[in-house]
Amino acid sequence: MNSPIDAALAARVGAAATRPGPSVPLDEAADAVAALRTASRRAVAYVADVTGLIDAADRAASVPVLVVNRSGFVRANAQMVDEMARGALDLEMSRADRVATSVEVGLALAFLSSRVLGQFDPFAARLMLVAPNVVRFERDLNVPQADFRLWVGLHEMTHAVQFAAAPWLSEHLSGLLRQLLSVESESAGLVDAARLIRAVARSVRGDAGANIVADVLSPPARVVMDRVTAVMSLLEGHADVVMDAVGSEVIPSLGTIRARFDARRQGRGAMDKLVRRVAGLDAKRSQYVEGAAFVRGVLDLAGHDGLAAAFASESNLPTFAEISDPAAWVARVLS
Repeated sequence: MNSPIDAALAARVGAAATRPGPSVPLDEAADAVAALRTASRRAVAYVADVTGLIDAADRAASVPVLVVNRSGFVRANAQMVDEMARGALDLEMSRADRVATSVEVGLALAFLSSRVLGQFDPFAARLMLVAPNVVRFERDLNVPQADFRLWVGLHEMTHAVQFAAAPWLSEHLSGLLRQLLSVESESAGLVDAARLIRAVARSVRGDAGANIVADVLSPPARVVMDRVTAVMSLLEGHADVVMDAVGSEVIPSLGTIRARFDARRQGRGAMDKLVRRVAGLDAKRSQYVEGAAFVRGVLDLAGHDGLAAAFASESNLPTFAEISDPAAWVARVLS
């Protein structure tokens, strides 16, 4: 099946356009890589304790952990976008159109490569941590390295546990994305579909939100996008809640990390805020906030045992409307 992008070209363009990370002596870089791997492995037990998803955590403990640089992040995600598009669309594109789309995908990934701390890839079942970004963030936030690295590991390992608890979820999500691209390509044509590939890839990876995409979607595609948004809001909100639920006994500087990290999420200057809006990062922040509010609402009503039902079957996933009405989800799923 044809793909509208050339993954190798996108990776080369993205790697060439990626900004260098912070300057770190080789021994410190090696220590950071080892510490991030250790932190992610430590995180599994804490996620199990908080969520009660013990069996899933046991399975997630064997997930490969890759600590990568920014170019490694670009290469991995260029392949993911290619595979997602190949599974959704069988398009006849000119060489020029394919090159243009590949270049734009590479440039988008280059932009994101300096902003992403970690990522769980549900399609390849692997966890990636972007070492130079973690180092830069902990320096900028002026927080203890060990605390921040465990905090990041908690978020990403929560995703690994989620997909281990719901082994059907990766195929469900992949199916929604294929459906979204297929519906939009039929409704909007090749050019808009190619643009959508880039936007959806960022969204599902956790780097852009649905709101900026929805403005250009056809009505049928918006229905599918709402389903994608609901799933991602659950996953990201759940991970955000878990990473804070371990408490200051485990991460002494937790309160400071959260306050400074949230302030940074807002964007700093006017230009930074504009870039974040254009890239969809503001919408992504809303996804974290709204998803966390949903999770906390369910926990207040039904605890972690009740929330675990969301990972039991596709029909138990929250709808787009239920993300802002956790009581409605509890009434539908748990009553």
